[in-house]
Amino acid sequence: MLTINKGIQQSAVKVVVYGVEGIGKTTFASHFPAPLFLDLDRGSRRMDVDRIDSIQDWPALMGTLDQIQRDPSLPYSTIVIDTADMAAKLASAYICKANGSKKSIEEFGYGKGYVILAEEFSKLLVNAEVLVNMGFNVVFLAHAMQRTVTRPDDTGSYDHWEMKLPGSKNNSLGALLKEWADLLLFADYKVIIRQGADGKGKAAGGQRRMRATHTPFADAKNRFGLADILDFDFKEIQNIIPARPVTPPKTTMEKAYQAKKKVQKGITPKTAAEPAEAKPAPPTNVYDELARLMALGVSEADPSPITEGELLKAIREVDPNEPAAKAENLAKIPADYVEALIKPDTWAGFKYYVLNNIRTPF
Repeated sequence: MLTINKGIQQSAVKVVVYGVEGIGKTTFASHFPAPLFLDLDRGSRRMDVDRIDSIQDWPALMGTLDQIQRDPSLPYSTIVIDTADMAAKLASAYICKANGSKKSIEEFGYGKGYVILAEEFSKLLVNAEVLVNMGFNVVFLAHAMQRTVTRPDDTGSYDHWEMKLPGSKNNSLGALLKEWADLLLFADYKVIIRQGADGKGKAAGGQRRMRATHTPFADAKNRFGLADILDFDFKEIQNIIPARPVTPPKTTMEKAYQAKKKVQKGITPKTAAEPAEAKPAPPTNVYDELARLMALGVSEADPSPITEGELLKAIREVDPNEPAAKAENLAKIPADYVEALIKPDTWAGFKYYVLNNIRTPF
């Protein structure tokens, strides 16, 4: 039976903000509800914000996102990745090191390096999608670059602003982020020209603004009916950015994790002296539930069942270090892994990965 929902559904928002240097992208992101910065660029050091700035490589970034997903009681509503440019560099360095210590992604030849980079970067978007499904707004910040576009009919050319991200024409990380985002904003200055005493026009400063719809001048989009051009001020979009209700930990694992955090901070929880509650064995029907979810397909647009081969391939790519990655068939996937996989938030992210990486390879 079809389940049909009607009307506007409120949910966390997927945001990308890019712009010229020094315009205040990090400051803008700091006004989102309860932000936690994954400060890859160290751009928030002079700001009073919560941050994680110890991320030095790609595995550390992916591990940090995994830890956030495992602790739904974190007091944050927004996860800010500052910047997408640096995340791409970390992914590129990881790929080069894993493939014979190549010096550059260009060394793969024939654009193959960019195909691999796009596949790896898409794992970051899968993790971001899981966070959105958990109620976190996710904000990517990025720098901008100007590119000259030549019209196909040779009638002229024009300058176009886009994200400063690597990639070839068919495997652009910028294209991946644009497709993923609900809200893509480009920030720049509107130069004010005033007439001098000599009658010549002179630049007298600039007004910060952001574009929310696509033009030949710059990439931008929104799904909220925003005006084409807005002041570069969070107040212009605050009505469409929800705060996330923080729920207390419910499971034994979450309670234990919270107790561990308190001990690390020097706070002894009242239940610390009590014997640890035994973790219940996974239910015996987790494999049946997995089979049921696989039979539903990845989306209404692509309802064909997820095959065993697709499932195992996705697990090997997303969690290569897990015992599940060595499984030869569904029955040999550890039950606790299956139990975690079939949770609604995790399964939603998994389907997204299958759709965009297994069935639609770059």
